Amino acid sequence: MRRTFNLLLLSFLCTLAAFAAPGELKEKLAALKGITSVEQLESDVYPEKYLVRITQLVDPKNPEAGTFTQRVVVGHVGFDRPTVIVTEGYGGAYALNPKYEEELTKLLNANLVFVEYRYFLESTPEPCNWDYLTAENSAYDLHNVNQTFKQLYTGKWISTGISKGGQTTMLYRAFFPDDVDISVPYVGPLCKGVEDGRHEPFLRKVGTKQERRKIEAFQKEVLKRKEEILPLLEAFSKEKNLEYRIPMPEVLDYCVLEYTISLCLMAVGNVRICYSFSPFRYPDAVQTPDGYQQS
Repeated sequence: MRRTFNLLLLSFLCTLAAFAAPGELKEKLAALKGITSVEQLESDVYPEKYLVRITQLVDPKNPEAGTFTQRVVVGHVGFDRPTVIVTEGYGGAYALNPKYEEELTKLLNANLVFVEYRYFLESTPEPCNWDYLTAENSAYDLHNVNQTFKQLYTGKWISTGISKGGQTTMLYRAFFPDDVDISVPYVGPLCKGVEDGRHEPFLRKVGTKQERRKIEAFQKEVLKRKEEILPLLEAFSKEKNLEYRIPMPEVLDYCVLEYTISLCLMAVGNVRICYSFSPFRYPDAVQTPDGYQQS
């Protein structure tokens, strides 16, 4: 009887250790070395969620280069659960949304440690010296986050990311192979160089000839109507608080040039999906078997 009681007591104490009381986790996070601030966030998914700012070295191999603050989002499930570190490749503002849920944390009932990439949004050093924006330095950022938060989350660690974030997952594992137990990159590209050379041949053969001609016709139509579309783009940019470092006409040019690869490549080469979004129907445009031509 006494043995049964002891087992129940031990189980109860383990449960208390795994699920910290509200506020206790915030204190534990704030006590970690390098953490400058902890802000509680709303979440429809995680029992507790925090915005944490951690101090990072601009150049991990030269501390004299200074420091910057990196934004990390923590979604807490339990200290006894595995932890998913999201190696975001760009800005991480979307992770602040109360509805945000990482797929692997849902599947594994795991904690979330979401890391915004250096030099994006609120994780940008001041002064902004682009020489330190390297894959290796980014891996050091993730390594520091991993080593810091492992003091609280001692279970299995899984790294994951999508697209450039997936690429970051692979590079992080290459530089620090022992930081995590599993790496799950989603559609992570392996680029051959600054100019890869594989995209153009892909775009010349993906889909059918007729479908490719439809997309090209749409792009030409936008450029023909540039004067009409520019005010719409300017209004959209103002509404979304978007700012550019190049003139608005060049922004439109880039949008048109990137249209094919943005849609067709991101749709995993399914040009039929892309093409279903492409008809740019003007009142005076006539649909033909080969595309849309101005009447």
